[in-house]
Amino acid sequence: MEGKGSRPAYLGHGKERCPRLPTVEEALRYSPITSIAPFDPDIIPFPLAYPPANSSTLLSHSERSSAKATIDHLSFDAASAAESASRRLQHTLKGIQHLLQPGELTEYTFKRPFRAATNSQQHQLNGNNTSNIPQAPRLSAFARMVLGSTAVPYRYPTPVLPDANSDSKEPSALPTSRKPQHLTTRTQSDVATKSSGNHTDKCAVSTPVNGSHPTPDKKIKQKIAVAVVVPPIDLSQRSQYEVVSDDDRVMKSSVSSPSTKRNRDDATTKDVKLAVTVDHRQKAGAAVRALTAALDEIFEAEDCLQPGTSDVVPLNAAHVFVVGAISDCNVPILQQSMQIRLDSALQKVTSLHALHQFPVEQISRVQRLCGTVISAMETTRLTIGDCWIESDIEEWTIRITIAESGLVACRTMLRIMSAGREERQLYAEDHLRVITSAVGHVVDSCIVPIVEARNSGREEHVFRVASAQRTAVLPLLHSCNKILCLLGELVSKVDVDETAIAAIEFVAKKLLFVENASSEKDSALGVARFEVLRRGAMDAVEKIFSSYPEQRTFIFDEILSSLEKLPVTRQSARQYKLNDGKPIQLVSALLMRLVQTSATHDMQKQRTVRPAGTDKEQMHVDNSDSNDSEERSAGPRSEDTEPVDHQLGDTDLDEITKPLFDAANRNAHYCIDFIVRRALSSTKSGDQPYRNLLDIFTEDFVNIIGSTDWPAAELLLRALLSQLIRIMDNDKSSAPARAMALELMGLMATGISDLQGRTRQTYKSLESAQSDVSSRLAQLAEDVLNGKALDVDVLSFDGPYRYVLEHLQVRDIKNAELKGARGFHLTQWARSVWSCREASAGKDGAGYDKLLTNLGDRIKRIILDPTWFECHSDFETVSTTQARLSCDIFTLHSPFCRHFHRIFNILLVSMSSEQATIRSKSLKSIVSLIEKDPSLLDRGTQIMGQILHCTEDASPLVRDSALSLTAKCLSLRPRLDRGVYERIAARVGDSAYGVRRRTMSILKDIYLRNDALDLRSRIAESLLERIKDSDQKTSEMARQIFEEIWMAPFHFIKGDKEDTVQSRLTLRDQVYLIAKTAQRGDATVSVLQALVQDVISNQSVDAAANFRVCRVMVTTIFDCIVGKDDTSSKPPRAAMFQLLAIFAKASPKLFDASQMGILQPYTENLSSVDDLNIFKPVVVILRYVMPQVASLPTDFLRSIQDALMRSVSSIVRAEVLQEVAQCLWTIDRTLNNTEKIVKLMASVLTGLHGLQRRTLDSKEGLRASRYMTIAGCFGKVCKLDDQTNSFKEKLVWWKGDSVAGLVVDMICPLTSSDQPQNVREQAVESICMLCHAWPKQFLRDDVTNAFELVFKSGNSRLEYLLLSSLSAFFTSQEVGGDADADATSNSTGADRPDRLSKTYVATDNDGASAALAQRFLEDVLRNATSSTDEKALTATQIVASMNRQSSVYPGEYGPTLVALTSSPNPDIANLAFQEHRVLHNKHESMFEKEYSRAVLQAFKHQRDIVHDTSGVTGRPPCAKLALFWEVLKTGSAKVRKRVLASLCTRLDFDPAKLDVSGEQPVHLELTRFSVENIAFFDYHRVEELMHLLPAMERIVQTTGSGIAHAIETEILKVRPEPDTQAGSEVNGIASAMQAPAINDQASPQRLRHLTVAAQILYLIWETRTFLRRVWGLQKAGSVRTKPSTKDSNRAPVKISNALAVSDRYLIRTTEIMRALASTESQVALCAEFVELLSIDNEVRIALDNEEEASREAGYQTPSDQSSPKSTSVPLSGGGRGRKRKGSSIAGTPRKRRVSSKKPSAGRKKASSTNKEEQDQDTGWE
Repeated sequence: MEGKGSRPAYLGHGKERCPRLPTVEEALRYSPITSIAPFDPDIIPFPLAYPPANSSTLLSHSERSSAKATIDHLSFDAASAAESASRRLQHTLKGIQHLLQPGELTEYTFKRPFRAATNSQQHQLNGNNTSNIPQAPRLSAFARMVLGSTAVPYRYPTPVLPDANSDSKEPSALPTSRKPQHLTTRTQSDVATKSSGNHTDKCAVSTPVNGSHPTPDKKIKQKIAVAVVVPPIDLSQRSQYEVVSDDDRVMKSSVSSPSTKRNRDDATTKDVKLAVTVDHRQKAGAAVRALTAALDEIFEAEDCLQPGTSDVVPLNAAHVFVVGAISDCNVPILQQSMQIRLDSALQKVTSLHALHQFPVEQISRVQRLCGTVISAMETTRLTIGDCWIESDIEEWTIRITIAESGLVACRTMLRIMSAGREERQLYAEDHLRVITSAVGHVVDSCIVPIVEARNSGREEHVFRVASAQRTAVLPLLHSCNKILCLLGELVSKVDVDETAIAAIEFVAKKLLFVENASSEKDSALGVARFEVLRRGAMDAVEKIFSSYPEQRTFIFDEILSSLEKLPVTRQSARQYKLNDGKPIQLVSALLMRLVQTSATHDMQKQRTVRPAGTDKEQMHVDNSDSNDSEERSAGPRSEDTEPVDHQLGDTDLDEITKPLFDAANRNAHYCIDFIVRRALSSTKSGDQPYRNLLDIFTEDFVNIIGSTDWPAAELLLRALLSQLIRIMDNDKSSAPARAMALELMGLMATGISDLQGRTRQTYKSLESAQSDVSSRLAQLAEDVLNGKALDVDVLSFDGPYRYVLEHLQVRDIKNAELKGARGFHLTQWARSVWSCREASAGKDGAGYDKLLTNLGDRIKRIILDPTWFECHSDFETVSTTQARLSCDIFTLHSPFCRHFHRIFNILLVSMSSEQATIRSKSLKSIVSLIEKDPSLLDRGTQIMGQILHCTEDASPLVRDSALSLTAKCLSLRPRLDRGVYERIAARVGDSAYGVRRRTMSILKDIYLRNDALDLRSRIAESLLERIKDSDQKTSEMARQIFEEIWMAPFHFIKGDKEDTVQSRLTLRDQVYLIAKTAQRGDATVSVLQALVQDVISNQSVDAAANFRVCRVMVTTIFDCIVGKDDTSSKPPRAAMFQLLAIFAKASPKLFDASQMGILQPYTENLSSVDDLNIFKPVVVILRYVMPQVASLPTDFLRSIQDALMRSVSSIVRAEVLQEVAQCLWTIDRTLNNTEKIVKLMASVLTGLHGLQRRTLDSKEGLRASRYMTIAGCFGKVCKLDDQTNSFKEKLVWWKGDSVAGLVVDMICPLTSSDQPQNVREQAVESICMLCHAWPKQFLRDDVTNAFELVFKSGNSRLEYLLLSSLSAFFTSQEVGGDADADATSNSTGADRPDRLSKTYVATDNDGASAALAQRFLEDVLRNATSSTDEKALTATQIVASMNRQSSVYPGEYGPTLVALTSSPNPDIANLAFQEHRVLHNKHESMFEKEYSRAVLQAFKHQRDIVHDTSGVTGRPPCAKLALFWEVLKTGSAKVRKRVLASLCTRLDFDPAKLDVSGEQPVHLELTRFSVENIAFFDYHRVEELMHLLPAMERIVQTTGSGIAHAIETEILKVRPEPDTQAGSEVNGIASAMQAPAINDQASPQRLRHLTVAAQILYLIWETRTFLRRVWGLQKAGSVRTKPSTKDSNRAPVKISNALAVSDRYLIRTTEIMRALASTESQVALCAEFVELLSIDNEVRIALDNEEEASREAGYQTPSDQSSPKSTSVPLSGGGRGRKRKGSSIAGTPRKRRVSSKKPSAGRKKASSTNKEEQDQDTGWE
């Protein structure tokens, strides 16, 4: 048959060939048109216009294997008793029974032709030989089940006898049998007959039975073969056929033969065949016709091209071809439109699997045409030039069009190569080389430069051109993406050589690691569009990784070595969008996909490669024998399905999954190890990005942990965690490494906590009652979160693993990403089951072991059968939420998440590390962790205990971090407030201002969260201490806090009847709180007064509202005093009056006249101490308020005056009596009846006059003290000079003119040393009180003599009283003028109208303060440095006041201030530091000369008063003169360098004049004090150290040479011989030092003298070495060079292990100081010192292992040598170095150096054979 588009059938002629196809007429009788419809239309296909495909009844090898596997699965299920198996069997069995229903079956009636039986056959039928009767076949379990459950009646066909009568005889009915009759269908070769054979037109049934005529009563089983016999054609029909050549026949047979190519997707592993539906076949036919038409048109046009005229295209071919340039030659190439048409038609044909219908010659011809287009594209220049004009851009767009055509041609060729054809010429290596080269050309020259271009910078022109021509460039991206996808498909189907794979990997790597823009405005092509192309590149890499295991290591190496090209900013790095919207790095996704692919089991692992040979041999090769060759050829890979052994066992499961899991685990560790190693050698701010990349990778993995699509994140995190734990467990790990580990572990712990929270939220939101799956998952999630889940529950078959796998199966099993995730989940599930089985072996009984074994068997079936879930569809559908919860559950049960507690414990332990950076990092990690999971605070007190311990750390950074963490913890668990607030309050006075302010903020939050009065009162007390803080910001913050918590909540109160009862009660509670706080001490009272003044002053924004609140508070206090409130929280009445006194001092305007009457009764009675506690604040209130309250009744004032006058005699305390005097004087100015005070004073003075000029006894002394107290208080307050006449009338013996002078005359004699102690004390105090009001009295000789007598007497109590009085006087002079008058009038300095007029007027106060400062400065300084108690603090306050007033020359007290900065009393040290800073800023150049004396004075203070000559204090060590150095850092660098030089100069000494007397010589102790301070100064610039170190080395060099020589000659008796070599000289010294012998002639005094000198020099050298090491000034093994100016001006940085180095240094200095303990220790130290100067260990050649150690240690001192004699550096005995130049001891003969070469000018390399030459070239710095 022929027709349009049809291909002629084969014609059998001559030699036997393939059987001919029947004609339509012949086949019609067997077609569905005239017969019943068979099960499969492929049994007899519909007549089509193209050659038929291979018949579906003739199954291919893969189809037979698949069918056999299905039957085997059913047989296994039939043999097992599992519930799931029975469900599947029932479903399948029902389907078969439905097909075998008798009413639905078609009955076929065949007549068997008569065939004469042979004698043997007849003999068998007669029963003579029953052994040859066919036996029943062995049925499988499933077949037996089908046979036993079905009943199909059938008739046994009766053979037709040759006689005519038998033609119409019906076959006899046979009884029903359960054993079916087996029919075998002959193959095509069986049906075909020889050309000479006879044929019949009717259906022939062949019966190869061993008998002629079976009878019904003889039930003989016979095999019947049914075949369709095609009759031969006659000659008239031959015209319809044509002879086909052998090549075409073989080509067509190869097309129709079963394919052996492998498809990686399990669902598409069957051979290519035509569609079984009419619609599909019609589409295939249309596609074939379209491609045929296109090819005909192209080939016809190509045939029209004239040979040799390649530059001319005929008109009839112009619509197909165009002239293109290849290597400077013009060749015709396909038009772009025609190329696109061809690719589109070919794509449809290949998608419908119909390419095999085209001859190979045509396909090869298409490849050749496409190759020409690609070659033309490769020679096209696609880069964008600079300064292009419009014509250049237009030309470039034309070239872009050519490139697009070339990429389309690449796609066409790849479609052909991946379509499944088996002809070798289609897979030529040149094809792939050309394609990869073309794609690489487009990527390198066009796409990458455009993607990297930005809208500013050098690539701005490229960006503009590409942005304007975006529509022309975007097709290139789309085409490249398609090509990458096709390349990935090709490499997964076809074995290609390594060159092509490398080329594909190179292009993919280029795309993966090019930096895309972070925003659309910076991207010329669009960020998202390029990311699509990068995903295509990632898919291609994954396909290569999956298909070529030998390439996996190379792929990982290429990816990891290119990581440094990645951006380190989060926004630029994370551009890979996940399904849930979270972006991650593309490389993070790639690494996870590769790891998941490593764990994915592939059913088709055995690759079959066709052997190389002739085409004829390849055409007849059998598929079963096609894997004899192991060489890869450029042809399609055909893979046999892996045989499945269905005798399932756990050993087999382990053999399958263990290599997969090991490979994934190995790859994960390989990646992590690489990144961690690089990160450890880089920093976040360094040039290499690995440290930042490690953070980004970790964040990516943590963010997607628990995702169903990315299970490899958990394995990668597990590998990273093992590395970090190894770092933390290694004691030799550096501080940066530990800090990195802690930071990442904190990030991991936070991720696990997030996962726990998400799981908890998810399972609570599930509707468990509506689904068994949800109910089961909710219970399991709760168990996992509580740590109660069992392995068997998590791993159960009806558990989370299966739910996740079903979810992935439903989504898209063909997706490569999901396929890898599914494979990883399966492998992990299997390995978990296997591990559980191994762990529980012999523990839980046989039942548990059998359960795990059955579970493993099921998992294996799922692994080996990707469609297992499709066959078992009886399970409940799993939703997305359920799948995510399932994945979260077994992720939380994974080893990584179960290490959460270990991570947390490591973070807790690190909080107590010795290194501040480690403590700070651990605190920050704990912060983020507790924020995620506050329930951690409920797991005992260990967490809070560690955190609070860190609040007392020596590092301010750690303390601040600890407080920050504490605040977060308390905000999450407020019930912890009461237990921790005291330890927090202890930090309110921290030395670091930042810590103070953070503490205040925390205390404020605690205050607001708690209503307990006692707690609030304690917090308020702590905060009040900061009101007068030296730091202005801290002070202002404290004032603001009190305004917010005490005033702002009551701004709405008006103080009238409109206020609610609740508001009044709240205000009353606030008043109680303030009163209770005021009870905590006099210091609190003074600060509270200052606070109230601040909040109601004009400096406050809410001054008016605050004033109203304070006034309402005063009213409330009076109401509480008058009312009867018996609540337990009410403070004592004395506390309420004290609070009123505070308000009165702050602002008397808060009171009114009516409230004064309430106070009057409390001035009447002083019968007890309680009455006195109320009496004093009442008097204070009256004193301050009465002047401000107008029109007080006269009677009221007189009654108050009388009551106070009566109380004078009963008041003992001077401060109370002074308040009474102030109040009486205030009333007197209103009543003008001074006579009462005059009478009182006259009476007192008369009594004192009678006690003059004699020594008083105890009774008289008591009376004199009372008189002096009254006289001093009233003399100070009352201005009685205008009452002189009244006094003269009453005191007839007085002839003076000043009442103040009269009082001094009466008291001053009682200060003599012969008076009792209490009398002298009161006399001094009274004189000072009087002199405060009348400063001229300070200038009296008798007063100054009395003060001198006090200082000379050494009476500590008298000195303290005098110093306190002087301090109060000097302090009052700072605020200026009459402080008491200002307080009484409540006028500040700014409010007084006469302030400016008195500013420059000299007063008695000025003269008195200057005279006292000059007269008693020495005594004050002596008291300041003679102790560290309150007396010293008072003296320091006087010095500070003198400094502020500039009363004396700064040089006189400046050194004392420096010495006081080292005081152990922090108040003294801080006060001295502040004043020293002011003094230094004013007089830096003048005062620097006094610093050497100041250090010496500080040393004496430490030695004589503190009794500790060490230069350091605290932990970590801090210089005692640290505050002194902090002051110097605020000034000039030149001054600092001169100060350091002067300190070094003081350390040097003259050996002849060295004083070695005493237990510890003074100069030795001074040296230790100085060098330890120098060692622990916080240096500001490197140049300071570079100036200091040579000075210290110079001392050791100059002074130490003589000392070493004396030790050698006098102590060690070393006599180097002139003939010995230099090396022998060194060894001789070493030998002498190994066993030092004491010279019997050397006196102990001489030995002590030399030892002390060696101690001093050794301390200097140790300090020099310590400074070099701790500040990292020189790397190990480097040569010392002078630093550049830039390096000198930078701030030095301490090494990471500075604390450990500091400890070793202090231990070494202590050992040196103990050298005088015995003679042996003195000799040993002398020997060490000689070795120190003889051997330079800094220029020795390091061994290999030492070099490795130095690389690990990082920055270190050059002399980092170990020695058994010391733990510091440099030490002797640590290896031989060169002879030190500076140790050339005078008098020691040196061997002359003989050299014929002229010494070079440069520094020579260290050598052990020429030490002297090194000494000449390398000197001291």
